Amino acid sequence: MSPSNFILKVFLDMLSRFFQRWKNTTHMAQHRRYILQQKEEENKNLVLQKVWTKWKSNYLERRLRPLV
Repeated sequence: MSPSNFILKVFLDMLSRFFQRWKNTTHMAQHRRYILQQKEEENKNLVLQKVWTKWKSNYLERRLRPLV
């Protein structure tokens, strides 16, 4: 194997490793973003559910209170 072929092989191996590292990092970032989005949606739904329950109980209290 000539020195230029060896250098080319080393360069291509290094390029392949860098590409795989970039690909894995990108995938992890996308997955993290997806998980964060799911948790934010879950928290939003929990807050809405709590607010709705509180509003409904207050409304029923006012509605069922005797007129005095």
